[in-house]
Amino acid sequence: MHNLIKHISVDWLQINCRYIEPIGSFVPDGMILKLQDYQTKHFKKVWILYNNTMDEVATFACEPHSSILKANMVLLKINNKFLYNTNLWEFSQTIVEGMKLIAISITRLDVAADFCEFNNTYNPEKFIFDFLQQKIYKTGKAKFSVFGETNRRKKTKLRSNYLRFGSETSEVSYYLYNKSIELDQVKNKPYIRELWDNIGLDKKKDKWRLEFSIKSNLKAAIEEETAEYICNLNNL
Repeated sequence: MHNLIKHISVDWLQINCRYIEPIGSFVPDGMILKLQDYQTKHFKKVWILYNNTMDEVATFACEPHSSILKANMVLLKINNKFLYNTNLWEFSQTIVEGMKLIAISITRLDVAADFCEFNNTYNPEKFIFDFLQQKIYKTGKAKFSVFGETNRRKKTKLRSNYLRFGSETSEVSYYLYNKSIELDQVKNKPYIRELWDNIGLDKKKDKWRLEFSIKSNLKAAIEEETAEYICNLNNL
């Protein structure tokens, strides 16, 4: 499949930060910050950052309920639409610096590749069926789940459009699924369709996505004791 992949996308980015000044004290130029009227399971306050056209750019969860977590801890999540910018890492760094935050680590990172077929025109749906029929074996132990659909005809046609390895608690989960169906039936995302056009994927074929969700803490961006940068978000 590697020679058919034309682009690697980031589909989820959540960064563990520390604030220098409480959230709300600073706002990046040209943006608006609004406190929301709800809490989360782990944090008392949620702020949303908007651009000048009122698109949601990022969400900040802060002020932990638990005293085990650092009082100045902030979870920054970049909105999905802005993850598809070509300058994602510089954009993220601008938000971190504009909000006067210190990036500690990435707590969740989803990376994905979109394509129409594997090498030798091997259809991804057939790959899922071959796995279920034990024509293909996965090395190592892992939980898996499959989603699909049937029609109402007497000769039932089974469609399988999703295969996932890993559970909700796994540090790394990986998925193969029909992204075209998701955009058609769940939520359309024009910026993803625009990406497909830009990288030249066949408009007549379904687009499949291979995605890896990494939820463990990755290499820290700074040394907490000295606040010295080991690497920046661009390097990460």
